Amino acid sequence: MGRSSSVQRYGLRSRVAVSPHWTGRGTALVSTEDFLHSIAATAMGFSFTFAVAAIILRRASNDLPFRLLDATAIAGPVVLPVGMMLATDVAGALQRGIFLVAYAWYARKSVLVWKREATQ
Repeated sequence: MGRSSSVQRYGLRSRVAVSPHWTGRGTALVSTEDFLHSIAATAMGFSFTFAVAAIILRRASNDLPFRLLDATAIAGPVVLPVGMMLATDVAGALQRGIFLVAYAWYARKSVLVWKREATQ
């Protein structure tokens, strides 16, 4: 049972849902695009992690309290990819967890900025 069979089992009948590079003849992903995606994803992960670390350091230098969500935003992009390598059967779910952590952090940060601007 290949990838297209498992996708069809869950009701997604389009092979495009499996891979944008599917030609219908069993063509694999283009390795160059896969490699470039890996580089871009890694760069984004490091950028996000360094940005959150910078905010944690700025808060610490201003004697502001530590936020648990900041620590989670640092740990998520580090721990979850390791989990993806160790538990390949749930790698997709763990990858979604990385996005969930990032979006939760961005949402919380946006709410804090909005509240601060509303009080000024």
